[in-house]
Amino acid sequence: GFTAPLAYMNAGIISRIDDARFKDKKSIQLSEIDNPNYTVVMLEGDVSEMFAKVALPNTKKYALPIMSNAGDSVNSLLSGKADVFVAPKVIGDAINNVELRVKYTPVVPPLQAYGDVIGVDIHEHELLEFLDTSVAEFLNNAAYDRIMTNYMKQFPDALMRPAKSYEN
Repeated sequence: GFTAPLAYMNAGIISRIDDARFKDKKSIQLSEIDNPNYTVVMLEGDVSEMFAKVALPNTKKYALPIMSNAGDSVNSLLSGKADVFVAPKVIGDAINNVELRVKYTPVVPPLQAYGDVIGVDIHEHELLEFLDTSVAEFLNNAAYDRIMTNYMKQFPDALMRPAKSYEN
């Protein structure tokens, strides 16, 4: 099982910086890219495969093998084998900073906001309960606010804080 999320990460698309379809866009609508004119890179068995198949069902798919990574996805873009790949904004920020001739574009509304969680063996019920309680307490703690403030400055718009339990 998985714990309650400690934070949520925003996902968008990464494309070639010289692709005229994305060049001047600050954001893009999902409906603009969900068509057969686009090829999306996906890593087999990865969350990117789920994004490609569920959120972008009408695009062409270019599958990379299981042990591939974001660098392989960038190479697929630069070689012209694909047009976009789905990635969290933190990866987009890192790639933009290295100047690899690719850019991150947020999808509006957000393509996916997925939780940063801790995985626990399915037989470890007590551990999962302990961790969930710890996460709930931590989210309501001033230390969490200090930590998240630092990360949110480093990675603007990449991380979203879960609601505090008393704010629900």
